[in-house]
Amino acid sequence: MQRSPRTVWYGVLAGLAFSVSGCLVMQQLGWRGGEEGFSHKLHVEVEEIECIDCHLYYEDEDEPGMPRLKGCMLCHEDIEAESPEAKRVETFFIDGEFNAALVNKLDPEIKFSHLAHVTDEEGCASCHAEIVNSEGRPGAWMGLNMDRCTSCHEAEQQPNDCSTCHEVLSTTTAPPSHGPAWDRQHGLNVRGGACPDSTESRCDLCHTESTCVQCHLEEAPENHNDFWRHRAHGLTARMDRQNCAACHEPDTCASCHASAQPQSHTALWGGSKNMHCIGCHDSGPQNFCQTCHSAGTPSHLLAPAKPPGHSAASDCRSCHTVIIHVDNGADCNQCHL
Repeated sequence: MQRSPRTVWYGVLAGLAFSVSGCLVMQQLGWRGGEEGFSHKLHVEVEEIECIDCHLYYEDEDEPGMPRLKGCMLCHEDIEAESPEAKRVETFFIDGEFNAALVNKLDPEIKFSHLAHVTDEEGCASCHAEIVNSEGRPGAWMGLNMDRCTSCHEAEQQPNDCSTCHEVLSTTTAPPSHGPAWDRQHGLNVRGGACPDSTESRCDLCHTESTCVQCHLEEAPENHNDFWRHRAHGLTARMDRQNCAACHEPDTCASCHASAQPQSHTALWGGSKNMHCIGCHDSGPQNFCQTCHSAGTPSHLLAPAKPPGHSAASDCRSCHTVIIHVDNGADCNQCHL
């Protein structure tokens, strides 16, 4: 099918508009300075320029003292005419301000002082160690984030509460980790399955253990429906105990089952050799049976007896490599008399 000239023209205009808008977005983000980006390696290692030569007052003021165009031109004025346009110093500035300062600008509510952090021993390298060899676009070498700040404060035994760095503590604004799927996935964070090393994903940064209880007393997890309550939670515990342990302690089970037996535990429970206690119950401690059988030891005669020719001295596992129940590592003769 042949397209009309008008359709083609509209397509060209749409593509042009998309390209122009993309360039504007990149410019607003500070992504300028050609393909190679600004090279700290060239200035620091090759030319041996000190940090303070470009970053004025960083040792004496709260602001980092980002380079200004006029300062750069003191060195670049004589060599600009010989440089390709894409590599001229002007391409790294927007309205006279270094574009890295725009890309890495902190939120206005964050309190940060360079004066309080610069040390005579390490200087800039204590926080900006990667910057010396950087040849990439502005921002790729900064390496500063909430994790680095909190871990350093902890190591140096400095105040580490939220108000140390944040002017505004909002209880109505959710952190970035609380996205649309957070309601379903926050349990993974509790169990350390999502981002356990990320400060922003640490629940205890804002919440206490009672926070979980207060919420789940009113709203149970989605999988805790009636079927789960009556039938499925035992199977869930059997397959993934760690999942349950994220919220529950062993005495949680006993608090219910001390007075209410599982629905499967009817008359002649355990009569089939496929229904084995250690399939659901913890097989670690030797006295786990007493969790339920506190009144005394039940009869174990329902377990299949040893076949003829099998004595108590037989090594059962040398032949029975595959068994129909969980192997708790105990002596088979305890049940198979």
